[in-house]
Amino acid sequence: DIKPILKIGGAKVLDVGCAQGAWLHSVDASYPNVHYFGVDIAADAIKNARKANNITLTVGNVLEGLPYPDNTFDYVHQRNVLALGIKKIQCVRVIRELIRVAKPGAWIELVECDSVGKNLGPIGTALGNPVTTAIKDRGFDLYSGTNLMEYVEAQGLRATNIDLKTVSIPLNWGEGTIGRTHALSTRTALLALEDLMHQVLRITREEYKKLVNDAYEEWAESKSFIS
Repeated sequence: DIKPILKIGGAKVLDVGCAQGAWLHSVDASYPNVHYFGVDIAADAIKNARKANNITLTVGNVLEGLPYPDNTFDYVHQRNVLALGIKKIQCVRVIRELIRVAKPGAWIELVECDSVGKNLGPIGTALGNPVTTAIKDRGFDLYSGTNLMEYVEAQGLRATNIDLKTVSIPLNWGEGTIGRTHALSTRTALLALEDLMHQVLRITREEYKKLVNDAYEEWAESKSFIS
């Protein structure tokens, strides 16, 4: 569905929550005749991003309105922004803003995952349960992947031809590199919660880091996954 858009010379692509632009650079490698734009709230990420002539990165906050006019982009991409970056009551507003900057007939791709592991072993459960409780208590949606269709349908504007695909991604197991890459990313996210979670669990920072690393090893044995 997206390839014909990217093959059009001069098409405009936006990545919301672009960080340092890794996704944009990966698409640019296959489709160089496109104008790419990225926006992220993290000014340091934008400042340190790799430069490219056809990629423009901007500091901005989707909750405050994207810094682009209506009907600008042929393809709008957003990945793992709703899960832990946007509170549940704000999710519909974010999707409405993505639709605003998309041209009529444009393609909008949203990729979100539930923040709840499945088939967790005893260590993973000891870590996962308090983490998910802490996230929920702060107003974030633990099931942003499952609830994504609900948010899209509730935006009340001009989104049509909506398609949903659900997949399960292994944590540190399975064929190829996906399981290991996913596990490394999840471990990094859990370690980033150290300031909060060592207090919630009433353990030292070192004990929390060990718990995360032990869970990482256990995921392979328990065949844990996230959908």
